[in-house]
Amino acid sequence: MTEATDSIAALAREMPLPTLDIVETGENRLLLPLVRWLIRSRRINPESRMALEFPWLGRRIDLATLTSTRRASAYELKLNGLGRAMEQAAYNRLAFDRSYVVTASTPRAENLALAAEHGIGVIVVHDEQTRCLLESPLLPPVPELRPRLLAKFAAIGRAIDV
Repeated sequence: MTEATDSIAALAREMPLPTLDIVETGENRLLLPLVRWLIRSRRINPESRMALEFPWLGRRIDLATLTSTRRASAYELKLNGLGRAMEQAAYNRLAFDRSYVVTASTPRAENLALAAEHGIGVIVVHDEQTRCLLESPLLPPVPELRPRLLAKFAAIGRAIDV
C-alpha cells in the first residue's frame, strides 16, 4: 500500500459509522479495494469529499464522492443481486454526474448492455483487484436535485484525508 491508501484505510477505521466496524464482511469487503482504486486512478484526491451510507431521497447510497470540481459519483456495492443494484444506480443517475455498480463478479453480457443503456458504470472488485468494466458517462443531473445534493455533501463538513 502507498501512503495515500494507508491514510484512507486509517480514516475508514476511525470513522464512527456502523458499516465501518464490519469492513471485511459482506458487501463492505468491496469498499477498501474500491477506495484504493479511486485514489490510484485519481478519481478522488485530498480535496474530495466521501460519504459512506449517504442518505439520499429516503435511501442510502453505499459510497458517494464529490470532487473539488463538483463532480458527484455514486457507488452501489453488491456481491450478488445485480438487478437491485442496477435499479438503485439508475435512481442515483438523477442527481449524480456518474453512477456505478460495484460487484465481486463479472456481470453477464446482457447486464452490461443494460448498464450501458442507462449510463451506469460497472466496477468489479475480485481478490483485491479492481477493474472498471464499463465507464459511467458524465451526464448532467436533474437541475432541481443538484442544490439539494451539494447541500448534503456540505453537511459532511470535511474532505477525505488521502
